[in-house]
Amino acid sequence: MNRTSLCIRMLLILKANATKQSPINSKELAQALEVNPRNIREYKRELITAGYNIQEIKGRYGGYYLDETSIFPALRLDKQEEQALLEAKHFIQTQQFEKKSSFNSAVDKVLNSSRDMNLIFPIYMDDPNIQMSKKELSMLHTVQDALEMNHSIELTYQAKRQQASETYLVDPYELIHYHDAYYVLGYNHTRQDYRMYRFSSERMKKVVCSEKRFTRDVDFHVEAHIGKNSLIKGEFYRVTVWVSPAILRLFKEAYWGLDFREEEENIYSFLVEDLYLLYRQLFSFGKDIRILSPEQIVNEYQERLVSTLRNYQG
Repeated sequence: MNRTSLCIRMLLILKANATKQSPINSKELAQALEVNPRNIREYKRELITAGYNIQEIKGRYGGYYLDETSIFPALRLDKQEEQALLEAKHFIQTQQFEKKSSFNSAVDKVLNSSRDMNLIFPIYMDDPNIQMSKKELSMLHTVQDALEMNHSIELTYQAKRQQASETYLVDPYELIHYHDAYYVLGYNHTRQDYRMYRFSSERMKKVVCSEKRFTRDVDFHVEAHIGKNSLIKGEFYRVTVWVSPAILRLFKEAYWGLDFREEEENIYSFLVEDLYLLYRQLFSFGKDIRILSPEQIVNEYQERLVSTLRNYQG
């Protein structure tokens, strides 16, 4: 019997006889198929590749069973396809798209169907409307893979003031989009400090995902690396707001700033650089969002509202 027939027979046996409470082990399957038990794992991999959701229970009384909620094959997305959907979802938030909510719901359903998903969420500090070369995209995907696996990267890079490129071992921590460019923020083992590296064909010469794994520093916070005297220049404010439950879903669908946090029920905070854009966005939500802190921004926004009201009072 050929390999395809054996895989189909294994699928039929699992469908007819195996359950989560009573799985069939590899020895029993091998006897039924008259093959070596080692072949069972190979058949399982091929069936999973074909889209069948075969589950495995470890242990003495473990074995295999077919997930009854997913009988028909549904090919899983690969990592780059999942990543593309994730970034498309974020990009839509920055556009005037009438069916934004329906699009978000559809993408969530597709992504949630992948149980082993471990996507990298880039930090967007402005609108992600950027064109990248094939080389830059390839290097970006390499860093994404390294982030996913907690692997260090071997980065060949030439800084502005350097005459030649150098190769460093870097632990990648975050992908950041800032002022029309992508950057990787990571720990440089040579410099023994955190550094920002721009994805640019002129500066970034080569990126290789190394075999060395790293453990992320639990004390690392992106917030510590932004500001006038930090890696990411600019003046940022941590803004805390109260959000009406009535518009909570709409609020979460919008992009508000870096390092978005849910502090407690209906209270959120984020880092903002452009206060003008923040005020414009807050105004569009009216009374359903209220700034709680910092006091300086609360007062400034109130003054703007009062000034606007006076213009209409004659």
